[in-house]
Amino acid sequence: SIDPTSVHISADGTSLAATATAIGATAPPQVMRSAMLVVDISGSMQGAGLDGAKQAAAAFLSAVPADVRVGLITVSTTASLITAPTTDRTLVRDRVAALQATGNTALYDGTLLALQTLGATGSRTIVLLTDGHDEGSKSSLPDVVSALHNSHGAVLDAVSFGTASAQVAPLREMTTAAGGRILATTQAGDFAAAFRQAAQDIATEVLVTATVPPALAGRSVTVRVTALAGKTTITDTAFLPLAANCSITANLF
Repeated sequence: SIDPTSVHISADGTSLAATATAIGATAPPQVMRSAMLVVDISGSMQGAGLDGAKQAAAAFLSAVPADVRVGLITVSTTASLITAPTTDRTLVRDRVAALQATGNTALYDGTLLALQTLGATGSRTIVLLTDGHDEGSKSSLPDVVSALHNSHGAVLDAVSFGTASAQVAPLREMTTAAGGRILATTQAGDFAAAFRQAAQDIATEVLVTATVPPALAGRSVTVRVTALAGKTTITDTAFLPLAANCSITANLF
């Protein structure tokens, strides 16, 4: 977990006075948190793949904080929004339990649908599971990578069931664009651990807020945030235009 007292934020090298708190430390949390499970239900997922996906979704729902709204999208011949983000865990569990394998793999369309459904504000996480490459999407890999890169902070974690490089490479591009992780495995039993880790990332998010000093107002600057997670230093940067009387808000996980 991130130590809030270790967080430091600067703009073009100028240190800014900032506060950092765990998002779940207040009720209600200071930031709306949402997650979308994107599950490949193509015909090749029949059997161990889909069973593992259902177990992983259940593990995620059990581990994610209660305030996080969770939705479900399926990827088959088309991408379908099964459940919009909600805190009703029973509803999502029931929808996951009812999934059946059929069709192709409109993976890119499903990812874009997840981004669109989650919106552009708050803490947003996509957890995607697939056993194959895209087949049948109207959108392309560059479309998805660009949308993820420009999503204003959405994170994508992906699980690839199978290890063929042609299958993993597009997912690696997508997770890199969205600052997430990828797990390539041949064991359906590994799915649940990856989904629990995604839930833990959400649970340990830290909100950092800094006030912009008058000298920086109206400028575009490089904002840098650093913090300690155990003995590991984590850091990120962004180039941002700063308006007068504004504040900078960042989510760390």
